[in-house]
Amino acid sequence: LDESLLGDPEEALRMWGDWASGLVLKPTVLGPERTLGLAELARERGLSLTVTHCFEGPVGLAHVRALALALGADVAGVDDHAALAAFPRCAVPGLGQREGALVLTPWREPGIGLDWPGQLGTSGAQEPEGG
Repeated sequence: LDESLLGDPEEALRMWGDWASGLVLKPTVLGPERTLGLAELARERGLSLTVTHCFEGPVGLAHVRALALALGADVAGVDDHAALAAFPRCAVPGLGQREGALVLTPWREPGIGLDWPGQLGTSGAQEPEGG
């Protein structure tokens, strides 16, 4: 179940019955409280859980990956996407490879682990003019 989770999840699960084998959560659309509640519902029901992005920029994608890691979700919906080309180039942490498959990987940096170009305190940072 995906967009049908915007309404009553119990109703959606009743409608799909045994056909529903998992939940696909989009935290940017659902919000944090609903996302966490639906993740708990998936665990209670023994359903698979996928957390996916909505083509967010690097900061949003890093947050979605962090949430997917915290919830123990599948990796399928948090891969890099073409819309990232619209942002300054930076590596979004949280995705690696193991035996040729994409996997979620925790990072050691504080926060969401981004090294955003042009900010003070990061590689490639520029001193402010007159500085």
